[in-house]
Amino acid sequence: MRFSEAFGVEGRQVALDFLDIPLHTDLRFFLDPTSIKVLKSQWGQDLVYALQDYFTEIMASIKNNNFKKAAYLLSSLRETNAFHLGYSTKESSGTALGEKTAEDILDSLKSSQAAKSGILTDLEDTALTIPGIGSDRISDSVCNILKGFFIEYTKDICIFYGIETKEVSEVKTWDKVSSKWHKNRFHLPVYEGEEIILIPKILAREEIIYSHRDLYRRHIIPEMKKELISSGSALVKVLKGERIVTTTSIIDEYGQTKGFIESQLVKYPNTLKEYKKELEINPPNPLAHSDFDKDEDPVILPIKDLMKDIDLSIKNNDFSNYTKAYNKILISIFYPSLFYPKLISEDEQCCFFSLINEAKKGFFFDFSVYNIISELIVVNVIDPQHKLNEGHIYTTLRKVEECNSKIGLIFCENSAEEKYLDRVKEISKDQGLYIFLISRNNLMEMIKEFSIIGEQTFDVLRSMFKTYPGKV
Repeated sequence: MRFSEAFGVEGRQVALDFLDIPLHTDLRFFLDPTSIKVLKSQWGQDLVYALQDYFTEIMASIKNNNFKKAAYLLSSLRETNAFHLGYSTKESSGTALGEKTAEDILDSLKSSQAAKSGILTDLEDTALTIPGIGSDRISDSVCNILKGFFIEYTKDICIFYGIETKEVSEVKTWDKVSSKWHKNRFHLPVYEGEEIILIPKILAREEIIYSHRDLYRRHIIPEMKKELISSGSALVKVLKGERIVTTTSIIDEYGQTKGFIESQLVKYPNTLKEYKKELEINPPNPLAHSDFDKDEDPVILPIKDLMKDIDLSIKNNDFSNYTKAYNKILISIFYPSLFYPKLISEDEQCCFFSLINEAKKGFFFDFSVYNIISELIVVNVIDPQHKLNEGHIYTTLRKVEECNSKIGLIFCENSAEEKYLDRVKEISKDQGLYIFLISRNNLMEMIKEFSIIGEQTFDVLRSMFKTYPGKV
């Protein structure tokens, strides 16, 4: 049974900002620290700082011979099964660091020349040098270190989707201020007595890109070849008058164990820096909707069903179901540029929520080109029984300012009157705030374009933006 089914959230994965995890086993996706590092939002950077702070504490403890503290930090990474991510196809069990594994890692770090020399600077670096540490253990460890952030995300998601939560005690989270694990009480969804913690699907990857073999072949072996040729090694061959050493001969001679790779990292420390820089420049892209949902037509058919829900809710004068369907459509077509919907307020006429902007291209990226503050995008969905009026515009302006943003999207059924279009242009000129008035027809254009391109180009919104004065 999936989370959405158990908690009464209608719709397929495309309409859900979170990973719709199975509750009796694990979903084979992972959290890749490299993908987290390229997040540009403050929320994303907070995740990065937390991971770096945690690993720095471990390495500092080892350097100061405080092995008891290092063991405490590592042993607290045991997974709670609350995330349901990883390799398990049976009952979820988690593969983060148990006591024995923590002891092994601590022993490896204590004796590691790469660790002592300061070459290892991030948690994921251990996957390159320590046997037994791979995608599942790194991912589960990341989940646990960032558990506090994901609990907050889960709380906001439950409010947004109307999911019931219960108070759960004794939940251990990492506190970077005190550099300790603390047990606290939180309100979380609970299934069969176990708490559930949700993950934004924008963070999910099918594998962790870190690979000790890639590091070895693409960065270390080229350095070894230079040295072997220079020293006149027996591995040197002459091919077409050129002295060479083949990759195969090096692997046959020295192998490609993590232990040997670590010894070469100490010898060629810049290779790890180059490898990490390469990954940061070309990180894996967020997964597509079709990567999460393998069924036929994972995007367009669900959106069509949601449009039917919108029409039915208008007929029944049901603003609650109208906003539920409308919001799910926006989540669908805005991914992966926008994510993390957080309800701001709702009343009988408007539903306000914010989204974090992580766009790397397209319409939502355009704002960064003009240095327009747009880390949060404020959305206002208006009750179809009410026509757009000036009050809606000014309320949206206030919400945008409260979110320290410059961008607001107002969605309404009918096309805006000319006087309101002129008013938002005046606002952009006078205040540098950009409010987009988006009708049902505009939305249909956006959906059509997204169904063809699969990206957030949204030419209809770009055309509006071009008419706004005030851009520098």
